[in-house]
Amino acid sequence: MKKLFTLLVLALCAVGVKAQTTYSFDTSNITESDLTITNGSFSNNVISSVADNTKTLTVEIKNIPITFSYACQSSVKKPFKTGNPYFQADVKGTTINFTGLSVGDVIEIEYCSKNSSEEKIAGSLSGLKADEDNVASTSTSNIVKNKFTATATTASITESTNGYRLYSITITKATGVAAPKITKSTEQVGSINVTMTADEGATIKYTINGGSEQTYSSAFTVDSYAEVTAWAVKGEDESAKVSATYVVMPNLSSGKKWDFANISETDWTNLSSDTDGWTFDSDNNRYYNNKAINGIITANHQALAATEGLKFNAGSEKIRINKGTGQLQLNGKDLPIFIPNLKTGQYITVIAKSGSSNATNRYISATNVEGICGFAESGTANVVTSIGKVTADGEVDLKTINGGMNILSIEITNDIPSYEVTVSIAGFATFTPSLPLDFSSTTIKAYKALVSGSNISFTRVNQVAAGEGVLLYAEGGATENIPVGNKSAADSDNAFIGTLTDIASLATLSDDGAYTNYILNDGTSGIGFYKANGQKVAAGKAYLQVASSSSPAKSFFGFDAFNGNSGVVTGINEVKAVGNDNVLYNLNGVRMTSPTQKGIYILNGKKYIVK
Repeated sequence: MKKLFTLLVLALCAVGVKAQTTYSFDTSNITESDLTITNGSFSNNVISSVADNTKTLTVEIKNIPITFSYACQSSVKKPFKTGNPYFQADVKGTTINFTGLSVGDVIEIEYCSKNSSEEKIAGSLSGLKADEDNVASTSTSNIVKNKFTATATTASITESTNGYRLYSITITKATGVAAPKITKSTEQVGSINVTMTADEGATIKYTINGGSEQTYSSAFTVDSYAEVTAWAVKGEDESAKVSATYVVMPNLSSGKKWDFANISETDWTNLSSDTDGWTFDSDNNRYYNNKAINGIITANHQALAATEGLKFNAGSEKIRINKGTGQLQLNGKDLPIFIPNLKTGQYITVIAKSGSSNATNRYISATNVEGICGFAESGTANVVTSIGKVTADGEVDLKTINGGMNILSIEITNDIPSYEVTVSIAGFATFTPSLPLDFSSTTIKAYKALVSGSNISFTRVNQVAAGEGVLLYAEGGATENIPVGNKSAADSDNAFIGTLTDIASLATLSDDGAYTNYILNDGTSGIGFYKANGQKVAAGKAYLQVASSSSPAKSFFGFDAFNGNSGVVTGINEVKAVGNDNVLYNLNGVRMTSPTQKGIYILNGKKYIVK
């Protein structure tokens, strides 16, 4: 089995430069054979201590010369967990132990809180001095780096609050030239100012994103993602290298859309070039990550433009970027996407589908969001649109539930999202929305169908639920953006049947024969509902269903009168045979002797256009 924890040597054996080693604690696929445990046991990714308060639990991970310990209690405790892109200390009082240090060695620990409480890993120190810039982690998405300097050859850190999630530890060996101090790693909206200082007489060298070597002379500004590595040079001696990462986040106050179907060629090139971080799966035409990702997505020392402003916490091979389908694929359950820096009242729209056509219980959940539709709605291979309103300034956390999800797009807007709806020049159309819509203040009006005996009437509705079939009316036709509504279910008395998938051939009768199906058409008797006879009903349309006992002989329901501005549409009955009596109506159902203006009229039961 592939081991996901790694030992990465960043600099070794160069003249005048001491070793810098990073130990990664991605334990996603760790097994018992990878652990040496004393006074404890390992089962289902949990390390438990023995029930003996005279003993100490110790844990060693293969290939990592750092141990973890915990003073056993009189009852069994579960202080450590594996199986994630981090090693988790689940209780307070755990200790990280270091041996083989030299005075002056620098230890940098990358971690975050295991929950939403404030967590500073340095509870008590032995053989170490804490850097003055150390900060606390405040949530599971707030990954920080704390730095310590060794004052002895052995050292330890005992955490004393709530536990932590450990991602990596970097040890930089001491040299005769002190490493420079640079602005600590920062994530913020807008440009970041970078400063560096070194001992008197030393020159500072640095690179940005692995580029050419530069000499530092004064503070500089970075306006986009930057990995800065710096070291001091004095005579023939060089210090250890120090690094900082500066993440410039976009300003989302005006909104932003992440459309994974339109990833730039620059992003594809960076993914292709970064063979250490990404692998191309030619069978499925997609890239997947080789290493755990804890923050923004990068490739080839560049922030991926397609995901700019989004943050992730996922183990290796859990993020797929599909070039063929234009999807960001989260391969597993409980995988988060963090969207920071949002404002109260903004709207978020996520369009996604299950990662498996056979898994029907998967969906996207959201925190700090008042759901309007879609969130927590089980999905299938069909696309589900989830819309919600941000409830407080700060971060929105999305998460896959019950399995992997394929994300097509994410959008942040300041106005409530809308859906473009078109009614042709005929003035009528059936419609089934994929999300709830609000027709209360729109030019296009929506109506449900009510059946009473052999008569049908339409009643205007302001709110239409997702999947609910309705009749639309707009005199002379119209195209309009209809805002999202909040109706959760279709009216039980609505005789329209909505469909979000194509019906290749609509039968005349329902499967049990109890209902007769009718489709809207402009046929030989004019605009109205004709008895279905194997016609196709396209996705997003609707058809009328009437009890067969009420309409055994009716092949057509037409419009005798129609007042599009009233709350109720009346007089929709069977159209009887008409002669050439030149009976003329306007679309409001008013009988006329002759047309008064350009537009659509009903003459002898058929559509008549005056140009």
